Amino acid sequence: MTRAPEGLRFSIVLRRSLLTLRGFSLAWLLFAQLLSGVARAERPRYDLALRVDPAGRDLSGLARITFINQSTVPLHQVLLWRYPDRFAVRSAALNDFNFYWVYPARFNPSTMRIVAARAWGQPVAVELGDHRQAGPRTLLKVVLPRPLQPGEGTTLEIDFNIRLPERYGAFGCHRGTCILSGGFYPMLPPFCPSGFDLNAPPARADFDLSLSVPFTADVLIQGEHSTVAAGATRRIALVDVRAPVLVVGRPRYRTEVLLHRGVRVVYHVTSPRPVKTPPDFVVPYWPPDRAGRVLSAARQAIDLVAGLGLPLPAGGVLHLFDGALRTEVALALPGAVLVSDRAFDVFPMGPFLLAHERALVRAIFDEYVEGIVGPFERPMDEGWAPDVAASFLTDRYAQAAAPGRSNTGRPGPSTPRETVARVGFLPAADKILYAPQVPFATAYFYTLADPDPLRDNLAQFNNDWPRGRTLYAKLLDLLGEQGVERIARDQLGGMPVRAAAEAAHGGPLDWFFAQWLGPYPSVDYRFREVRTTREGGRFKVSLIVEKIGPQPPVEPVEVQVRDREGRAQSQIWDGRGREHHYLFVLDAAVSVIQLDPRGRLTEELPGSNDDLKFGERLPSRWKFILGSTTLSAGTGTVNAEVNFSLSRVRDLKNSLRFTLLHNELNTIAVTGLYTRWFGPKANPGRLGWNVSAGLTAARVPALGAAGTGNAPGAALTTSASLAWDDRLYLWEPIRAHSLSLSASYTLTVLDNGMTASRGDAAASWQWLTRLHDGHGLALQLSSGIVFGDIAAAQQLISSGGPTGLRGFSQGELLGLGSLLGRVEYRHVFVHSLNLNLMSTYYLRGLSGALFAEAGITTGCQSYAIDSSSPAVDVGYGLNFIADWFGLAQDVIGFSVAVPLVRPDRDCFGMHTPAPGRSPVVFLLNFGPPW
Repeated sequence: MTRAPEGLRFSIVLRRSLLTLRGFSLAWLLFAQLLSGVARAERPRYDLALRVDPAGRDLSGLARITFINQSTVPLHQVLLWRYPDRFAVRSAALNDFNFYWVYPARFNPSTMRIVAARAWGQPVAVELGDHRQAGPRTLLKVVLPRPLQPGEGTTLEIDFNIRLPERYGAFGCHRGTCILSGGFYPMLPPFCPSGFDLNAPPARADFDLSLSVPFTADVLIQGEHSTVAAGATRRIALVDVRAPVLVVGRPRYRTEVLLHRGVRVVYHVTSPRPVKTPPDFVVPYWPPDRAGRVLSAARQAIDLVAGLGLPLPAGGVLHLFDGALRTEVALALPGAVLVSDRAFDVFPMGPFLLAHERALVRAIFDEYVEGIVGPFERPMDEGWAPDVAASFLTDRYAQAAAPGRSNTGRPGPSTPRETVARVGFLPAADKILYAPQVPFATAYFYTLADPDPLRDNLAQFNNDWPRGRTLYAKLLDLLGEQGVERIARDQLGGMPVRAAAEAAHGGPLDWFFAQWLGPYPSVDYRFREVRTTREGGRFKVSLIVEKIGPQPPVEPVEVQVRDREGRAQSQIWDGRGREHHYLFVLDAAVSVIQLDPRGRLTEELPGSNDDLKFGERLPSRWKFILGSTTLSAGTGTVNAEVNFSLSRVRDLKNSLRFTLLHNELNTIAVTGLYTRWFGPKANPGRLGWNVSAGLTAARVPALGAAGTGNAPGAALTTSASLAWDDRLYLWEPIRAHSLSLSASYTLTVLDNGMTASRGDAAASWQWLTRLHDGHGLALQLSSGIVFGDIAAAQQLISSGGPTGLRGFSQGELLGLGSLLGRVEYRHVFVHSLNLNLMSTYYLRGLSGALFAEAGITTGCQSYAIDSSSPAVDVGYGLNFIADWFGLAQDVIGFSVAVPLVRPDRDCFGMHTPAPGRSPVVFLLNFGPPW
């Protein structure tokens, strides 16, 4: 375990004692300043001479690193972090739906090249090393010419060059501006007794930084702005910081300033200055007043701090700046807060705006707390500890923000989840509620795990520790609100978080930190037995809750029982052991039994194909989901399909689906389908395999020329299918495999009295792969065959239409059998747009698809293949990638298809192509691509 330097530890102990003696405040101040000088002498020092070219994404520099060996062993080599190489290899956490929230166009690697290294003024050898969490080649090993003894100091000189990545976030460049939140120089880890602590954030240090640019540029260092002329040098000294934060780009920032309670809030923003509007002013087409809302949130944060009697921000200044950030609304960086340039850029509905505001305030509190506790916290805890007190302050802020307030001031839902639940019957809303694949998800939908899959920030890139909000939530469960408030106050008084927690608890908490500092424990909580009995006029509910997992955590587990009169009882198990027996006595019959009614538990169990929250509410709730609505028009016909499904909330294994259909072959058709899902999860809300059985009743039109088959009628179909689909993201799948096999039997009764039966079988295979970022290939093969009493065109299968050859109508290519092939080249024109149409529809990107399709259709009365069997078309589609209200993903596609080989066919008197039909087919599609 890493220990703080002796001078710093003594300073902390003394500060705790003197804080309780108000009469000695002056003595404490003088002595603390003396001891801080001792601690400063032990900190590393960086002298950095840098040249940054944001247009070329190039950084070169010389780093002089002066430090003392604070370990207890001689050092034969010095370890330094090569943080840019964290981005040299494509992260496994990048997937179909989050890729374009990190990279605007394509993945491009970043790397640090070491030009030369010197120690004690003489050249030394360097080696590259891997780190389990940080990644390959992220460690620089400087081999010393002689051992560096404990307590001995030296200076390393390293010439280096960095190719900066084009990416969003806190380390990368976008549109000529580079944001570098530390890591743009070789970084020294903190010392531990055996050498270096490679799990802790980089060591706090003093910096003397000089920067030059090839053209006139805006430069922000720790949020302080200046304009640097071409060839000029900007110099700044920083004392006791975790890392310098550097922003360099062509001049585009303007500055908004707020002076409140003696604190100067400085916000550097790139958006134009809109007309200021009151917080509750709602005009959907009005540009968002980002600066006004940011400064208003900062003002309220300062008021909260002052109202709690806490110290104001260190130095009396709070720095914020905006930048290209897509995964979170705001990030706390050393000395400044990075605000997304899409903050508050959502439909101006109260809960959504409040969610952005609270995420921003949390980042402000994070930076505020880090500026106070950083010098006193243990290095190994510095990455997450400030977020404990910041989460407490954020909760207090949320409580003071009038829950239930809508954007118009009228009562309304207080959270985005409640707002989205109002339209939970929409498939997009259902996905947002139960498997969110949306930007800013952690702002909209609070989770105790608080995940950051990429873990690219300086606090998490080299470890598997959680954020501080997870520790705060678990401390809240353990100690209650008064306990966590005491912890937060002690932290802001200079006490390390572990000591503050143990003081509030009244005893050691080694078991607690061992349990929660690391990957989230694997656990699933389940009802094992539930029994309800009636004795006299009272009802007894006896139930057992068990926890499944290799090493489940110890945490409070609440069960709530509500009777039919609306009265609720709750009991809490302390979580020790593998199971617990609950007993409730009620005055009325049971209405609902719910495990974890306040959402305090996060359940993760690798390999499980359940939603681990399913079954924790008895009886289960049902949900109605309006499915996809497809409308395709072309060749004088209109095809329309509407479907909806019923399933229990969080049940991944059972669903009922109902479809209403109209096309050339069905005047009207109604289908009911039961599906059983199984196998591994394709995404958090769907399993890969499914088996379905269904029944369809249809009214079929008259087709063809006069004859026995030229009469409308009715058809009844039974069907069964087996399917596999592993696509992670329906809207923009990059990689996917799918396979489906189906069979059905249809009985057709025409109005003229003719009766016929038909069987059919079909198979389909699809494969999507990434050729390069923004470029993909999609292939599809499908086939079908019909058999039985085939006497009318309605009984045949079609090779045309939106799901077949798109250059043909659904009634053109009828036959007893078909074999189709599709190949589609998909490419992205741009994916970094932000076109706001009345704050309702946000256009994010444009993509295209060039396709070619071919098929062979057998005869209508035999399985023979002749010259009228082949058909070929080509076409191109343009897709508008967008989201509704800044939240729900959507794709609108416009396609044009042109038949190249268009056979003349005569099928039960139905001649195709029909005279006068256009040679070009236009299609409009609302929904995911095939």
